[in-house]
Amino acid sequence: MRNDSMLATVDGQRTLHTNLPAAAREAGWQCHRQENAPENSQRASAPPTQRLREYAIAVAQGNEPSEGRQRVDLSRVWLDLVEGRTRVESGFCVGGQAYMILSAVNDVAVPLPARAAFILKSTLMGERQKVRAYDCACSPSSIATLLKATLETLGLCCSFSRAPLLLAMLAHAAGRPSAAEGTLATFLHADEQYLLVGAQLPGGSLSSRLPPAVEEVVRLRLAGSTHAEIAVLRKTSLRTVANQLATASQRLGVSGRFELVRLLATTT
Repeated sequence: MRNDSMLATVDGQRTLHTNLPAAAREAGWQCHRQENAPENSQRASAPPTQRLREYAIAVAQGNEPSEGRQRVDLSRVWLDLVEGRTRVESGFCVGGQAYMILSAVNDVAVPLPARAAFILKSTLMGERQKVRAYDCACSPSSIATLLKATLETLGLCCSFSRAPLLLAMLAHAAGRPSAAEGTLATFLHADEQYLLVGAQLPGGSLSSRLPPAVEEVVRLRLAGSTHAEIAVLRKTSLRTVANQLATASQRLGVSGRFELVRLLATTT
């Protein structure tokens, strides 16, 4: 593993090293702080701040600086996560793209247990938790508990249903025989270095199976919007949103966002 710092100091300010993206890939995206950089042990364990997320959205939209934007194999991103080399800070969707903010693990990488990684991957790929529970001869609540603990290990303090959409897309990429590509950029925020990984949202058409209004609600939900957020955006009631999503679920034969990702990934 390379031990050279991935940060350079210019006029007393910490900036991204010009060779950071290539070096990050070669080193498995292991980042190293400078010797005099202050440590913040609470940042890694705390939920990502809204300020970081807003800054990353600005980076994604090109309104804040980043370094070395390039193509990246999404299955590699998945591997770095499950092998403990990176952790998730947050996720969001904007401009037809799904994104995740990642940070490097500075300590010794601890991979996910094989069983936990397998269950996480299969469930993100659309397998129902009840089916996985039956196969594992355990209760659905045990699977739900395992998934929540696994997400926390990855850095996510949320329910499985609220996991970033890109995480499911990474799981699908890891299960494909051919490479699925996204984008990788690095940026600095509050003297910390982050990776911003993005990929185009699943583009399968639902127009032949859903009315336009219902399809729009489905895509908003897919992107991670809550029922309340969708109601505000569409200037409608929560009951209407719930009914539209129930209609979509029945017509499409899916239950939840991740089954929908699987459907869209195989629909032209």
